[in-house]
Amino acid sequence: MILLANPVLPHSTGEITLASNDPTAAPVISMNYYADPHDLKVMVAIMRKALEIVENWPGETKPGALNVPPELARKHGYVTGQTPSDALLENMALHYSTTVYHLCSTCRIGDVVSADLKVNGVGKLRVADASVMPDIISGNTNAASIMIGEKAADLIKAA
Repeated sequence: MILLANPVLPHSTGEITLASNDPTAAPVISMNYYADPHDLKVMVAIMRKALEIVENWPGETKPGALNVPPELARKHGYVTGQTPSDALLENMALHYSTTVYHLCSTCRIGDVVSADLKVNGVGKLRVADASVMPDIISGNTNAASIMIGEKAADLIKAA
């Protein structure tokens, strides 16, 4: 079992930019997870809540101790079983945060596509996935993506 701290509604935004005008060149992807300091504060609070859940786990079998990489434990003077400092939790977040694959908002409605999901300036091309969401939703993007696809089908059928 693993407990994952997963903040929703982050303030920070990433970006995807073109590396060059070469269409075969990979884009430059910058996640910018903690560009807004608010998000790091939220992450530490969520990590503390996860630790509280572990500490109060019901039943005989308990989850294991916080898994702190040895180098970070040394750097922060952390010993297994201690309450980790905010600095340690921040450092862990900065080193180990990763996506949970709910990327969205790279072709936002209003910026890149119109309300009818047509790409601005490109004839007969629509985008119908999570990339058109103006902002990330506070849950799994699956149902919202299905809804966007169904709306696109209706728009195409009506055209």
